[in-house]
Formats: sequence, C-alpha cells, structure tokens
Amino acid sequence: MGINITTAGVENSLAYRLYKYSKGIEEGTIEDEGFYYKIFEADPDLDISNKAERKKAIEQANPALGDFVSYEQIERAFHSIPENEFRRYFLNQWTTTADRWLPTGVWEECFEEKTIEKGSRIILGFDGSYNRDSTALVGLSMEEIPHLEVLGHWAKPIQENKAWKVPRDEVLAKILQCFEEYEVVELVVDPMGWHNEISELEEIVGDNMVLYYEGNFRKKMAQACSRFYSATLEKKISHSGNVDLHQHLVNCVPKETMQGTLVTKASKDSPHKIDLAIGAIMCFDRWSDMKTEPEEEVRVGFEILKSLGLRNRGVKIISCPSCARQQFQVIDTVKNLEKKLDDISTPITVSIIGCVVNGPGEATMTDIGVTGGGNGTHMIYLDGKKNNVVKNIDLENYLENLIRDKSQKIQLGK
Repeated sequence: MGINITTAGVENSLAYRLYKYSKGIEEGTIEDEGFYYKIFEADPDLDISNKAERKKAIEQANPALGDFVSYEQIERAFHSIPENEFRRYFLNQWTTTADRWLPTGVWEECFEEKTIEKGSRIILGFDGSYNRDSTALVGLSMEEIPHLEVLGHWAKPIQENKAWKVPRDEVLAKILQCFEEYEVVELVVDPMGWHNEISELEEIVGDNMVLYYEGNFRKKMAQACSRFYSATLEKKISHSGNVDLHQHLVNCVPKETMQGTLVTKASKDSPHKIDLAIGAIMCFDRWSDMKTEPEEEVRVGFEILKSLGLRNRGVKIISCPSCARQQFQVIDTVKNLEKKLDDISTPITVSIIGCVVNGPGEATMTDIGVTGGGNGTHMIYLDGKKNNVVKNIDLENYLENLIRDKSQKIQLGK
C-alpha cells in the first residue's frame, strides 16, 4: 500500500498524474475501487481578485483553517507572493510552468501620466545583448514613489534576418546622453557580451558609477524580483505606460530556485523578450538599497543599545551576514520583520540564520529561531528546541505570527 500526501505543484509531474487519475475516478471515466483519494481544492471559477470569493476559495482548500493556519495568514500571503504560487500553496490548484509572473492588471494600476524631468536624479538600468535578445535601457527616479521610464530599446525588427545585430555605438551614445541629461546616481548593468563597452563607459563616467549584476546573480535577482513584485502589488512604483515594457513584464514567468523566485522567458528559445523587465527590476532593487528612512539613525541607535544589553525592550533579532550558504533572503527577511514588529514592546530574542552551519547554535539560545535548510524548507526552533519545518514561500509571515503569539503569551505570563 502506498500513501501520497501533497499540495498542488506544476503540471507534467508524477503528483499531477495521480491528481488527474483521481479526477478521472471522480468523473466516472476511470474505475478503481482500490484507489482512495481526497482532494481539497478551490473552485477554479472563483475570482480570487474579489475578496469575498477569495475567502470562499481559501475555505474550500484549507480543511485545517483555524487550527494551525489562519485566514489572516493566508490573506497576507495573497498580497506578497506571485499568484501562481498562491494558487498552488494555498488553494491547492495545479498550475503550468508558463504562468505569468505579475497578476493581471496590477502593472496597469501603477500607471501615472508623467515623465521623468531632465536633470532629475535617476538610476539607469541596462540589460545588454548581442543579437538574439533585445537591449534595454530604463531610468528610475529617486523619488519617494519612484517613477520608471524606458529611455532606450533596441530589438530586431520582424522583417530582419539572423544577421541583424544591436547597434552598439548607438546604444553607448544613448547611455552617455542620459548621463548628460540627468543626474545619474548609478548605472546598474547585466553586461552579457558588453564587457568591453562597459569598461569604456567606466573610464568616462567613473567606475564607482557602474554596478555589475554578476557573481551570485541568482541570489541578487531573487531579492530584486521579490522587491519589485511587492512594490507593484502595493503601488509603490509608477511608470509612464510604455507598451514594450508592459509586454516584457507580461512575458515574464516565475522560476523557482534554491535562492528564491526568479523571472525568465517561457523557454530558452522563446521569441517573447523580457529585457526591459530585467532592467526595471535591477533599477528598483538598487533604489531599495539606496533609499534610507529618516528615522533609520534612531533605529540603529536603539539596536546598538539592545546589543549592549542597555535596552531590554522589543524584538531583538540576531542574524547572519550575507554569504553563499544562505538558503533564503536573510537580509530582506530581517528588514521586513523589523518594520512589521516595531509595535511590539515585549522583550523577545529571535535568531534568523540562513544555513545549518551556525543556525542551530544560535537558535538554542533564543526564544524563537529559524535555520535555513535545503529545498526551500527551514527548521523552526521554539525556546531553544526544534519544533517544526516551514516552507520558504511563507517564512516571513509565519515568523511574524509566531513572534506575535510569543509576545502575547509572555504578557499573559504563560
């Protein structure tokens, strides 16, 4: 006898074939009295963009709702992860690997009828290619709500043959023109095949102005994609409505990796390009790194007092620096949790370590701990002891709920 328990995944897998077999029995097209199945899944006809219908879908697919998972937790996930992941993990709906990355309509809602004024402080994003892909140049303003604009786009015309190549001199001239017309804070580049030209640019504009998205590219882009996705859903970025950029974002499909969710084309040879989207994502990632809250210095001061044991109030997070062993985005997770948990005054210690090398040791000395594990699953520690495993997809929300529950228990003397 074999037992298989799983949530929905992607089609063309063994689990999906078992699912289809079960549906065949349910529909009467297959007879098998020795095969037992039980499926909890949301009605695919429910419109999950509608909150009432989304609530109904969540209830249909989550028999443990109210026991070890809450409606509020799942609702928060809806606003923070790609739609295809939400459908798989929380509605138990099977998806194809070619699902679009951004939910339908959210990018259009970020449209603002304006352009970036000449002389404005901007970040330039450059995604270069030689002949097959397009070459993209985008600008992002350094405003509170940054505005995105396409400044250059070179793609092979439909009627051209395979001999067509990107006009490199024209591209370089356009980049230099942008440096003259705007106050360029930084040029961030994915320089595939453009290293010589970028080196020339560095000599002209200064090597401190150019940031390469190379070396551990996946980890950087996983963070960048997550930031851009959240900003789009929360309308914390605007754009001028460029048709090509919109299409490139539509062409993006999510790809799950050990480092997190990346965006890619539907297939390696797909004619549907995503270069403008990559440029935009890189720009916003750098904007996020550069943007500092006004109260940041005060917060850092409090953290110093915490570390010295001179301030025993609120959540104290112990985390590891960035390194290649990390199994999830530690820095972003910590940063987001610190903002979300700023209202908690109860003294709580939390260790957030990205790997199993140093994680268990730290976790045994804190109220709550998490250590990064393989295959997107991480070990949770409570009061220094192993408690359960949580998936990467909802780690941040899970930790927030766990810390809040711990705070309430401490206040009640439990």
